[in-house]
Amino acid sequence: MVDQSDSELLLSYSANDAEQAFVELVRRHVEMVYSAALRVVRDRHLAEDVTQEVFVQLAQQAMKLSGHNVLAAWLHRTTRNISSQYVRTAVRRRRREQQHASMHEQASTSAELVWEEIAPSIDSLIDELNEADRIAVVYRYFQHKSAREMADILGTSAEAAQKRVSRAVEQLRTKYAQRGITLTSGQLSSVIAANAVHAVPVGMVATISAAAATASSVVATTLISTTKAVIMTSLQKILATSASSSLPVRLFIKPVRFISLRANLRPIRMIANKHRGQMAQIHGNHPARMKILRHTSGRPCAKGHLRTPQNPHSPHGSTEWTCSRPALN
Repeated sequence: MVDQSDSELLLSYSANDAEQAFVELVRRHVEMVYSAALRVVRDRHLAEDVTQEVFVQLAQQAMKLSGHNVLAAWLHRTTRNISSQYVRTAVRRRRREQQHASMHEQASTSAELVWEEIAPSIDSLIDELNEADRIAVVYRYFQHKSAREMADILGTSAEAAQKRVSRAVEQLRTKYAQRGITLTSGQLSSVIAANAVHAVPVGMVATISAAAATASSVVATTLISTTKAVIMTSLQKILATSASSSLPVRLFIKPVRFISLRANLRPIRMIANKHRGQMAQIHGNHPARMKILRHTSGRPCAKGHLRTPQNPHSPHGSTEWTCSRPALN
């Protein structure tokens, strides 16, 4: 096959479907075709595509070209035509991409300008909406809920939920128009949806959680200290009352463990209530005890002798008192 001409190889390929003949044609002319394509398209990948398409057309027209005297000239012209077509297509595609990018950039810039203009007042205007519309806006744009999800939360239909959102956006548009900012409802909806929520800095959730835990610990410590102070104040008042009245007082105080803010504070309240009850009992019973300072026989005590209760261990005190020496009649 090396000794055969291009015409003979084409004839052999087209008549006998001899693949080796076509392989030989490609080997002879592929460098010329690739180089010619590269000079036009100025891109190696596009030059490869052009080269492949040139030889595809050669295979399709093998029978017709078998009588062609100079195959190289046909390959050169075909390469130039296909390369030019690729260039025109690439230029049109690049132009469309640039236009699309420019339009997208303009739209992005316009949206950013609109958001900068409406952002300072968007929250206050949302607060002016009625409760149903305000909730719908918050769920739709700040929580990114779909109409179906909103319907489940609000207990209504998806269509009704979407109508609430549309009505709320129209009200916002009207409010902005009154402020000299002209927007369509669609523009306002798109701008709010794209800019209402931003990602928080990395690690912010962990920082807030740690700060909240620290604050809870401080509150718990403060509550425990305050509760202890209240109990100690109550005890001091009880002891002072006992000392001034010379009456023996027995207090039954149970130990309390302070665990955390979330611990059950019921035992502390019970102890405080019990102390207040003891104070009331002492103040209430003191005048009666001063009048009934008599021994069991009913005679008064001698001057200078002590009066003591018959049952000093009673937690409620005793109403019967005895003297170390009764007074003489």
